[in-house]
Parts: sequence; C-alpha cells; structure tokens
Amino acid sequence: MSIMNKIYKYLPHIKRGILFYLDQGTKVEVDSDLKPHLRIEMVTNHMCKDVCAVRNKNVQYAFEKMVSKGQVCVFAYVDGRIAGHAACVLPDDMEGAFRVRNSAYIHYCYVDSKYRGHNIYPLMLQQIIRICNSEQSIQRFTMMTSRENIPSQHGLKKVGFAFLKNYWYIEWWRFIWKKVTV
Repeated sequence: MSIMNKIYKYLPHIKRGILFYLDQGTKVEVDSDLKPHLRIEMVTNHMCKDVCAVRNKNVQYAFEKMVSKGQVCVFAYVDGRIAGHAACVLPDDMEGAFRVRNSAYIHYCYVDSKYRGHNIYPLMLQQIIRICNSEQSIQRFTMMTSRENIPSQHGLKKVGFAFLKNYWYIEWWRFIWKKVTV
C-alpha cells in the first residue's frame, strides 16, 4: 500500500447518494426472459456459502451476520447458479449510516455481470418486498444508491421506487456523523 493510500484511508470521507422510497400502494410487475430458469430464495444460514461462487468469503461472512441479525436476505439463482443477492433491514435497527425507523431499508444488492440486463435486480427487490409485506406487514421501503449508479436507479424505478431525497454523511474510521433516518 502506498503512502498516499494509507493517508487517504485515515482521512474523513463525505459519502453522498440518493434515497428512493416505495409505498406498498404501488404495484408494478417486472418480467424477465430468464424467469423459467430463475429462482429467488430467502437466505438461511446454511446457504450463505453459496455467495462465494460470485463474491468473496467476506461477503459470505456479511450474509451470515445479516441473517443472524434477522435481516431479510435473498439469493437469485439461474439454473442453480447464484446470480445475485439483496438484503433488507427491518424497522428499529441500524445499518451503517442508516437508522431504520419509518420503513424497511433494502441494501447490499448485487447481480453478477453475466446476468445483468435480465431484470434479476428488480425481481429480487419484489421478492424482498413480498416477504416483508406478508411476514411483517411492512408497507414502506427505502433504498439508497450513489448518484453515478444509473443502472441501479433504473432498476428501482422499474419496481415503482421514486426519488425521496439526496443524503450525505461523514465517515471516519468507524465513526459516522449525521445518521440518516429512513
């Protein structure tokens, strides 16, 4: 690691992004050309290792932690191969800079590059929304994205999410200032 990278690592960072929201009154159905081959399942602890086929061991550990904390997590499989993942924090919990109070907060979404462009991301979001709605009676959802992640924003809009507000916070080491309440 170069000296500049070490210095950068220890500096405070301003994180900025966009928050989107969905009220359950919005019903949009998304389709995929992969639907006959696609399976989206709620993640259990024994499934967490599956994610290593497309991500690293740290992501497996992250899912083990999220599942043990009671987050709603899903994996998408195409012909039995993992293609993506997403997670959702339920109200009255925290996730990084986000204080989850008035909605469920969907985060940690990823689709393997081989499967992008087939609506797997919006279908995972819909599955999480269905699970949270039927098991927890949750009606409102929030999600964040960076300003430059246009594909993510398009996927959110396909499901019915709308712009809520811009946000920012400062992160320095493990300290986060100005928690974002969603």
